[in-house]
Amino acid sequence: MTKLPPGCTIAFCPAWGVEASGGPKKRKTKHDYSPHFLAFYDAYPRSVGIAPAYKAWKLAGSHLVADASMKRAEAVKFLLEAAEAFAESRSGQMGRKTPHPATWLNAGRYEDDRADWDLSDEPEPEGTGSSLLIIEDEEPSDA
Repeated sequence: MTKLPPGCTIAFCPAWGVEASGGPKKRKTKHDYSPHFLAFYDAYPRSVGIAPAYKAWKLAGSHLVADASMKRAEAVKFLLEAAEAFAESRSGQMGRKTPHPATWLNAGRYEDDRADWDLSDEPEPEGTGSSLLIIEDEEPSDA
C-alpha cells in the first residue's frame, strides 16, 4: 500500500492538486483576489506572476503590521502608494528589467528610499567618469 504524504487523504491531497472528483483544483482567477491587492497589482508597472505576487503582498502587509506597527488599512495604503511611486520612477519604467511584483515585494523594496528608484544603473558616457592612470616604470637605460 502506498503511503500518503502528510495532510492528504484518499479523497484529497493538496500536494497533488486533485479533489475527490479526480479533477484538478480550481485556479484563482483575477476576480478571486482582494480588491486591495488588485489595485496594487494594477498600479505596479509589470503585471506578471499574479499568484506569487498575491502571496508576497500578503506577507509584506503582515510584515508592515507586525514590524512597523501599522494598521492593516495603513499597510494596504502604504503598499499601493509605494507601487504607484515606483511605477513613475525610472526604475519602474525599465520594461523587462523591472522586477516582477513578487520579487519587488519579497525584497522589501517598498521600504527603499524612493529617491534611489530614480538613480540610473547605466554606465556613464565616456569621458565623464573617473579614469585610472597607469604609470609604468621606465626600464633602466644602459649608460
